Amino acid sequence: MPKPEGLIDMRLTGADRQLDAAMPTGGTKDYSYGLTLRLEKPELTKLDIKRLPQVGDEYEVIAYGKVSNVYESQSEGNREDRAVQIQITHLKLR
Repeated sequence: MPKPEGLIDMRLTGADRQLDAAMPTGGTKDYSYGLTLRLEKPELTKLDIKRLPQVGDEYEVIAYGKVSNVYESQSEGNREDRAVQIQITHLKLR
């Protein structure tokens, strides 16, 4: 699938991979844990997905959300941590 214009590629780079190693497991070698959406029965029903897709199938994801948490800290050695958590509230797959 061609890269959509105007969207940022979230694939982890070498430096990102080192930071991601301390995060919870569940991601892949290319993308961190927090980028995974898990759609269960209630969500699949709302999205009218009657037949499960095959592994490797692709969807366009259109989502809206609200910021639910903002985090910023600094620790010894001048290490700075920043994060924003977004709760997805509306989702559409094509």
